[in-house]
This record gives sequence, C-alpha cells and structure tokens, in this order.
Amino acid sequence: MFSNSFIIELESQLKEQFERTIECPGAVDEFGFFMNVKQPDSSIVKRNGYSFMEVNIYDLRSFSKRVTICWKSDSIPNLASVHISEVNSKTIQFAWTSDFPTEEYKSVIIPQVKKIKGEEGLAFDLNLYLYTFPDVYLKYQFVSPPDEQTLQSIKAEFKKMNKRKHKFYFSELTNFEGSYSMTVDFDSIDYDNFDRIEVKKYVECLIEIHRKLSKSKVGKKIKSVTLI
Repeated sequence: MFSNSFIIELESQLKEQFERTIECPGAVDEFGFFMNVKQPDSSIVKRNGYSFMEVNIYDLRSFSKRVTICWKSDSIPNLASVHISEVNSKTIQFAWTSDFPTEEYKSVIIPQVKKIKGEEGLAFDLNLYLYTFPDVYLKYQFVSPPDEQTLQSIKAEFKKMNKRKHKFYFSELTNFEGSYSMTVDFDSIDYDNFDRIEVKKYVECLIEIHRKLSKSKVGKKIKSVTLI
C-alpha cells in the first residue's frame, strides 16, 4: 500500500512533530507511543492538494486513538501516486491535523506518583506511571556508571521486601544505552479483582524499597528511578 521511503519519511517527520507538539523530546520511545499506519481499513482522502488518512496511535495505557495525518508533495504532480512513490524529506511533507490530542498526550507523560529528591526520605527522584500495573518496568539512571556491587545492593533490597511483605518476581538489572532496567511482576495479585487499593499497596512497597536504598551508600549513586 505504501512505498518503503514513504513510511520512513512519515514515521520520521511525524515523530519529530509529535514530540515537539507535546513539548517532550524522546517521548515516543520513552513512553511507548506507537503509530500504526498499515491498517487494512485506512482510506486516503484527497483535498486541496493534500492527502488525508486516519492512523491509530497507541500509548502506554494500552489505549488506541484514531488521529488524522496529512501529506503533500510539490515534486509529484499526481497526488494519487505520492504514497507509492520514492520520496525523501525534500519531496514530501507530513503533518498532524487539528484532531491531534495534544493535551491528552501531555497528561499521559505526567507521572501519577512523583517524589522529588529529599521528599519522604528519598535521595533521588522517583517517578511512577501506574498504567501498566501489575507488571511493571523500572528504569534506573545513575550519577555515574554503577559497579556490580551497586546493582546487587539494589537487588538485595527487593529480595528483603519479597521475603518480608509481598511476593513478586523481579529480573536482573540490565544495561541498555546507559540506563539500567528491571521488570517487576506482582504475581500474587488477583488479576480479576485488581483495583486501586492493590495499586496503592504495591506503590507503597516500591517507595519503601527505594527509601531504604536512599539510606544506604547506593542512594547517593542513583540520579532517578522511573516506573513505566
């Protein structure tokens, strides 16, 4: 339905505009925004020299929203063939249209729980996005690259909490492009009856773990922790 170069330009230009519009560089990758432009029911409408099409945008809430995009090309006179032609950034221009949900997506990237350094005994910022509970992903930013002892100390606090209060699975801390991450699966949760009370309980559990880390030497080495 689309040429490869058309898809490449579409994704590149709209990603840059997406992040500029919601005023958050890196938001598409950081918060898992995903645009599906290959739906079989996508129809292209041509009007006033532009082509318009609806796409699905998915976000970290696992919600999808139909949003309209448009494009034009001054280099390809036949508007009907632009999307199957070879294009580049100089021969085609993409844009979001008036139904882009700017304020909604700005709200999505605001953490539901935000603790700043010094608050509640924390030695670093703690940002919690609760959309993905009960299976969550923790990302650690360090002041400088951590050694193995630091990583094991973090894991040790999770082990202590696991034995003392709650039962959950947690992975090793893995390094990807300078950020260290781990997954946490609260497998003791009753999925059928999972509610706000359960979320609050496990949020308090995570805060307690990081409060204890803040009191140790490790706390000074952590810059921030984000749960997505």
